[in-house]
This record gives sequence, C-alpha cells and structure tokens, in this order.
Amino acid sequence: MERKETKIIHVILLALLFLAGCGKVSEETVRSVLERDPSFEKALDTKRRINGKIENLRGHFMKEEEGITAKIHNLREELDKKKETCLLKIESLQKELDPVILELRDRFDEAKAEYRLRKEDLRTSVTKLADINKLLKKKEDRSLSGDEISVWKRRAGKLEKEIMSLEGQLETLRDKVSLLQAEIRILKQ
Repeated sequence: MERKETKIIHVILLALLFLAGCGKVSEETVRSVLERDPSFEKALDTKRRINGKIENLRGHFMKEEEGITAKIHNLREELDKKKETCLLKIESLQKELDPVILELRDRFDEAKAEYRLRKEDLRTSVTKLADINKLLKKKEDRSLSGDEISVWKRRAGKLEKEIMSLEGQLETLRDKVSLLQAEIRILKQ
C-alpha cells in the first residue's frame, strides 16, 4: 500500500512540475500537495523567496529601463538639435564663399563672351583672307594693276597676322575660361 501512495505522490509531483512549466498551479493543488507532503512547505518557501527576488529584480530593471529609455530619447532630441545647429553653421560658412563664386562667374561669363567675339572676328578674318586669295588667283581675269595687287597682298599679310593674333588670343581665353570653370567647381564642392 505504501508503494501505491508513493506512486500517487510521485504522479502528483510530476503533474505539479509539468503544470508549473505549462501555466499557473491552482491554490487547491498546492494545498492538496501540502496535505500529503508537509515537508514540501520548505521548497515552497524557497520558491516564494526566489520569486520575490525575481520580482524585485524585474521591478528594478523596469525602472532602469524607463530611465535609460528617457535618457535615450533626450539624447536623440539633443543630437537632432545639435545636428540642425551644425547644418545651419555649415550652410552659413558655405555662403561666405558666395561673393567669391559670383565674382568668378562674372569673370567666367565675360571671358566666354570675349571668346565668342574673338572667334567671330577670326571667322570674319579667315573669310576675308580667303576672298582676297581667290581674288589674287584670278588677278588676270580681273585686270588688276601691279599697285592693286600689291595693296591686296598687304591686306592679306595684315589679315594673316591678325588671324595669328586672334588664334593666340583664343587660346589664352580658352585657358582662362577653363581655369575659371575649374575654380568655380572647386569652390562649390
């Protein structure tokens, strides 16, 4: 008979252990176990003590978590404000270059306009020189005198010098435009 009672107690204890892992054990079940095994009260006291410590730890953790979460929130807000302030200062500092960039742009526009004018002058001079050379090739057909041919040759010589000068000016202006463009790009970065 004693074996049967021992088996029953073991089954009940196993059931309690099983139930303890699966959900809450009713007070009725606890009383029933204590009636059958009063020495189990010691284990329950240990469990209650441990549960109390666990609850204290959880409560302490929850308070710390709330405090840390609040600090994180405040730090994020502070960081956002500092970021905004920094961005405004950066923008303000970058605007200090605006007058320099505007001056460079004006010089760039002037150089580009000058380049276009000189290029048009070159085109006109090349066209005039070509016309003079055609005229000189057909000098017999035109019945040009020696003096007229001499005048046209001097004009052609002047145009050739002018063309060479304009080509040099265009090269200088091309370099200037390129340099100004690079300077603007560098300052805008």
